[in-house]
Amino acid sequence: MSSVHGNTLRRICLSLALMVSVFAGGCVTNSAPPAEQQRSVSVREATLDLSGEAGADRQVSSSAFEISEDADLDDLLHYAAERSPRLRAAFSEWQAAVERIPQARSLPDPNLSYAYFLERMETRQSVGISQMFPWFGKRALQGEIAGAEAEAAAARFDAARLELFADVKSRYADWLYLEQALRITLKNRAVLEQLEEVALARFRAGETGNADVLRVQMESDRLADEVRSLEAMRAPTAAALNAVLGRAADAPLPEPQGFESLSSIAEIPDRDLHEWLAANPRLQAANREVARDDLAVNLARREGRPDFTIGVEVMDNIDTAPDEVMVTASVSLPIWRERYAAARREARAVHAGSVARRESLQRELEASLQRTLFDLRDAERKIRLYGKTLLPRARQTLNSLQGAYRTGESDFLNLVEAQRTLLDFELNHQRALADRVQRLAEFERLIGYDWETAVPPAEGGGSESEPGDLEE
Repeated sequence: MSSVHGNTLRRICLSLALMVSVFAGGCVTNSAPPAEQQRSVSVREATLDLSGEAGADRQVSSSAFEISEDADLDDLLHYAAERSPRLRAAFSEWQAAVERIPQARSLPDPNLSYAYFLERMETRQSVGISQMFPWFGKRALQGEIAGAEAEAAAARFDAARLELFADVKSRYADWLYLEQALRITLKNRAVLEQLEEVALARFRAGETGNADVLRVQMESDRLADEVRSLEAMRAPTAAALNAVLGRAADAPLPEPQGFESLSSIAEIPDRDLHEWLAANPRLQAANREVARDDLAVNLARREGRPDFTIGVEVMDNIDTAPDEVMVTASVSLPIWRERYAAARREARAVHAGSVARRESLQRELEASLQRTLFDLRDAERKIRLYGKTLLPRARQTLNSLQGAYRTGESDFLNLVEAQRTLLDFELNHQRALADRVQRLAEFERLIGYDWETAVPPAEGGGSESEPGDLEE
């Protein structure tokens, strides 16, 4: 090959390298996701340890997920956060949404062309490279749309986390109530056995008939059946808790510590429902989806604008003719106006649908929150009623009737009824304690943060604008 051809090829290579470096530099500049998105991902990774190879290794390693015998509810919540498949799925969807931001903001790939002339001409071959540049503002809007979707995915991840925690707390409360109910029923049955001995002693002494002995035996048999039912409920109740923890149904659980191990809540003030729901992640996700679709309307209005393509072409000529370098430019012709008009109508319809879904979700959440607040306050009222009034009086009544029966001053039916009433009050008290745990978990799921810490997260902004706010 002649020196002229060698110089030509070197110029071609240098031109191509320069073009690629310029285009690559422009793509890299726009490839990084917003710092806020990166920081949020890092925070959630550090908090829940849900990403990376280490997290995957721990998921398969059973020894790293053993629950100690003295584990409390906080330990179970942390365990569930690391093991939950649905939470890991929501986290991965959010990470994927973050990675779509640089893709949306980047330029299209440049085009490299090569031509070899079969017919003998002055130009033997040519090499060219070109880059398409979308209309002004298109790439920025695409990046903002991807960013809004990433924010919505982050909010959906928070919603999945709160829903998981609410499920764990609810199943934990059911399991704890079952253990407490079994303990109380066994204790009451032991009391009935003592009463049976008293009734037998009085019957042998001729102080009462056989009816009292039969009554207490029937009541004892009834409680024995209750005990068997409660013991049979252990397996399905434990399986439900293990399921939300991501464990096998028959995996052993730590010994329950009683409802007194759970901190009580402060009195919940009266607030506007909108204020309570300001940090709800589902509502924040809906707000970001509305903002995303609003941006999509503006992008659809720009789709009818032309895109530009700029390139350079180097032509390798024969020895007698000098090589030529040509700069090319072209523009797309968006002439199919009905297609772009339909795209704008579609974007507006999608935006209207997201606004309607947000409004429907708002009403649904307000109704759920109002019901949950009632149930939570009702549980608190019942806890105070049974704990401070009914249970002390029932125990006092039972003690009084037991003494009166031993001396023959009271009927045995009154004594059995008092014992049954005490058992009902004790079970109702424990049920109210379990209801408070469950209703508080639902309340925290709705307001979007842990009420006991009283540190709400930063509220996510939502778009209240009408579609197409940006100028054409």
